[in-house]
Amino acid sequence: MHISDGVLPMPVIVGGWLITIILLGVTLRWAARQGDIAAEIPKVSVMAGAFFVASLIHIDIPPSSAHLILNGLVGIVLGPLSYIALFIGLILQALLFQHGGITVIGVNAVMIGIPALICYLAFLFGAKRELPLSLAGGFCGGFAIILTMLLLVGVLVISGE
Repeated sequence: MHISDGVLPMPVIVGGWLITIILLGVTLRWAARQGDIAAEIPKVSVMAGAFFVASLIHIDIPPSSAHLILNGLVGIVLGPLSYIALFIGLILQALLFQHGGITVIGVNAVMIGIPALICYLAFLFGAKRELPLSLAGGFCGGFAIILTMLLLVGVLVISGE
């Protein structure tokens, strides 16, 4: 669900970067209030790596193909730090494998990171209501994909594509 370079008009790209920069700052502050960020670096690294590697697993769905995203899982495990981990993973994907593009990393981070944050909040809500963790986790995994698709459609509609 990456958007490639050259697809979006410049105002949408700039808007994506602005939202991403704001969300990176907000999530860092949010995470800092919850505890020691330095202690979370190994977990962020592992989840960013899992997101990066999972993107290499392609599933053929004619006439195209899809790949794993794992943004729901990353959101559940990392909470507010999920946006940062996904942003790092997207940078690595763009630089090493040309998934998406360099200029649209901000927009791609918005499309994949916001559902992760929403799924984190949904998982907390489900845990407070004492839902089975497998049910809450399964819901969040599927819900993240649906939200990512809706954001992709929204970005393409806004850009006139």
